[in-house]
Amino acid sequence: MDIENSFGLELRGRRLLLGYSVKKLSKLSGISRRWIACAEQGSNITVDVLRKLMQTMNMTVITICPGITASTGAADRDITSLAEAVDQITSLCPSEARPLARLVSVYSHQMRLKYRLRR
Repeated sequence: MDIENSFGLELRGRRLLLGYSVKKLSKLSGISRRWIACAEQGSNITVDVLRKLMQTMNMTVITICPGITASTGAADRDITSLAEAVDQITSLCPSEARPLARLVSVYSHQMRLKYRLRR
């Protein structure tokens, strides 16, 4: 195992375990196929690219190199799931979903501000 490519091997293994092609992962995550290939090769990528890939594949912890791990918070996934649920409710009964959509928007904004303040 290549010690320098721990996170790349973990990302590729998870993608294959989920049965995702690079193209499908790209579509789901919003990350280009080129950046996914770079990540899986262990090249330099941004924290944002790593976070999006991990969240898309429901990974909470990844080994960057021996002794160094990274984790993603549950808050981002919770906001995404909540937003998807609101979208479904809105499509089924638009007139009743407007207050709910506003509440989710405010909550999402507050969580993003809280995340920025912690960094």
